[in-house]
Amino acid sequence: MDKNKKAYGNLLKSIRKYKGISAELLARGMCDKSMINRIESGQRRIGFFSRRRLMSRLGISLALFTEYLQYDEYEVYSKQREIIYAFENEDTQNIESVLIEYEKKVKKDKVGLQFALFIRAVLESSSDLEMSYEYICKCIRMTMPSIKYSKLSEYVLSGEEVKYLSYYLKIRSTIKIDTIDDNICGNLTINGCFEKLLDYIIEQKWDTEPQMQVFPAVLVEYWNYLANCGNDFFTKDENKNQAVLKYLNYALDISKKSGLLFYLPSLLTMGKTLSRGIKQSEYEKYDNVFRKVFEISENDYNKENPWSVFYGGSIYLLGDVLKRRRILFGMTQKEFCEEICDIRTYSRLETGKAKTHDCETIMLLKKARLPEQYFYAQIVADEYSLIKDSMLIKKNINESKYNEAINMLLLLENKIDMSIPINSQFVGNKIALASIGLKEIDKNCYGNLARKYLHLTIDKSIGDLCISKTYFTSVEYNLIYNLARYDELQKKIFNGILAYFTDVSYLEKRHRDRHLDYIVWYFASYLGDHDNKQKSTEISKILLKSTFLKMNREEVTKNIYNILWNKYDGNFAGSTEAENILSVLLDVSEFYEAERDMKFFNQRLKEVIIEPESSEPSE
Repeated sequence: MDKNKKAYGNLLKSIRKYKGISAELLARGMCDKSMINRIESGQRRIGFFSRRRLMSRLGISLALFTEYLQYDEYEVYSKQREIIYAFENEDTQNIESVLIEYEKKVKKDKVGLQFALFIRAVLESSSDLEMSYEYICKCIRMTMPSIKYSKLSEYVLSGEEVKYLSYYLKIRSTIKIDTIDDNICGNLTINGCFEKLLDYIIEQKWDTEPQMQVFPAVLVEYWNYLANCGNDFFTKDENKNQAVLKYLNYALDISKKSGLLFYLPSLLTMGKTLSRGIKQSEYEKYDNVFRKVFEISENDYNKENPWSVFYGGSIYLLGDVLKRRRILFGMTQKEFCEEICDIRTYSRLETGKAKTHDCETIMLLKKARLPEQYFYAQIVADEYSLIKDSMLIKKNINESKYNEAINMLLLLENKIDMSIPINSQFVGNKIALASIGLKEIDKNCYGNLARKYLHLTIDKSIGDLCISKTYFTSVEYNLIYNLARYDELQKKIFNGILAYFTDVSYLEKRHRDRHLDYIVWYFASYLGDHDNKQKSTEISKILLKSTFLKMNREEVTKNIYNILWNKYDGNFAGSTEAENILSVLLDVSEFYEAERDMKFFNQRLKEVIIEPESSEPSE
């Protein structure tokens, strides 16, 4: 039995059991129960889009997982990303040609084709509502053939599917023809359907970023529908005011929790409108909601486009990953594939022109010292509870709960296969980070430990690595990050790490941006740790040359400042670390002539010497 299929199947079954969802419920609309059983037992491997959809239906964030794709699946995935990027940039001119290519490649994949039908519906909505309605109906029937808003609980839906149902209501409420198919709405009004959909999302208790982003999206569609019912609607219908306020309160809470606030301006507009329309006698009941609205309104937030988070994940082309690891180990193609597959097949694999069998893929991944499966989380484990534990450990360390983290790590160590290098690296690195937080070891000791764990898979000095040409697992580059932070590395290593996240071709822009944001913080943290103002100037110069910073200056400066503010609880008096980091932020703000930030960081620098007044973190 194929090890890859078995690993995915075990994980899927573990998550399904953990969530208390039957195989029949999970399969509904996509396949039959027996297919789920075959997938879970490792007897059947399904396509890329279906693998992800099943995980999404279980409420799992795909950002947790790394996936290596053969060239045919990667090509289709890349086409989907092109379409999404075009929407993010409002570039509708190039969508049609890419969409046609995409549709040809997914014509036998109902989940992949469902995405294309949704895009068609959106494109047609501005010129032909009837055609848009036809497309969105076909889209829904792909994986939800008999769905009704009155019986949503009979399905376990992914975030994507909920968005499709919301878009159906948007088109259904505006189209004016007699041939409307009301099988989906049944006897419910559009208003009733929206409330059923919103209540369904709340009942699911989604706790991952992409899923949490769905509720505000649906609520905004609902708000737009209500607004179109009449300008004085909100002052007349108290019941509707109260229902929307309940949903608004939930949307604000999960938006703040997830940090994905693309819909925040619409939510704030909604709250301010309701605050003017609701009766005075009811105002006190919802005073906490209105306070929340006006409190949030005073700050600026990162409004990342939801497309990116919804279809995210760490996805790489298998051939390219193997090539970069082979070069890292200084091996020829012949040496690397010896006794695994013939040189011609492997050469074509690296160039994206051939595929390998699953057994060959496993052996090649092992040769590259990578996890021996195409789909894995930050640790390799079949039990979802263990992956949840690893996520909580990471969260505890980030929140300085070091003792809790170490206790969990000791338990995790006895439950996972520590002979797998990535597992040993994860556990060892986290124990070391918690120990340095508890001051049980110093930075030099951490540096020695980090090198030891890194050498489990990369037996080279970090100074000898050609970082911009290498593929690292998430655990490996976390070790490199912390070596940069806690160890005495040369300046060229900083430049090499920076180049890694700006130059590598296999790393998509969304990955580069997220990871480079971390690197910027580590630069700033390194400054504070070493009390060197000269380095502050050097780092400022590096940052100013970064195309990434030019595009994301506000987000980067906000993140760095907020981490600093939380560390010192807003009191920077006498801190050399705060002085150095604030100097970097001021230099960057002056370079880009960001007057508001210049004024703000100047004031914060004064507080390093003068006792600060109580303040809130700036955005």
